[in-house]
Amino acid sequence: MGVAFTGHIAAFAQPTVLDGHLFVGSAGGAVYALDAATGSIHWMLQADGPARSAIVAVPVGERHALLFSDQSGWFYAVDAEAGTLIWKKRVEDHEAARPTGASIVLDGIVFIPVAS
Repeated sequence: MGVAFTGHIAAFAQPTVLDGHLFVGSAGGAVYALDAATGSIHWMLQADGPARSAIVAVPVGERHALLFSDQSGWFYAVDAEAGTLIWKKRVEDHEAARPTGASIVLDGIVFIPVAS
């Protein structure tokens, strides 16, 4: 079974599943929350660049945040239920830096791997 993104031919970000939703990003920077059973779109958020890293879900109180990076060097925290941006940060200013690996959260600190 394949997933299609209108106008895009590739997807780099590994998806995640949470509470009946599949979260996936495209090479065009669109990040989608899809109903895991039907594939219908719950919400879509447009990142500044191609969604690159794995999408990691972390609990924040009664809700969840989705953490991921784009290929242009931005790192995002998005409300999983609403699709709204919680925060966005450029993790490294060097022009060749690319946050490509999956982040990890430990004791409230987000660790973001960066390559060049």
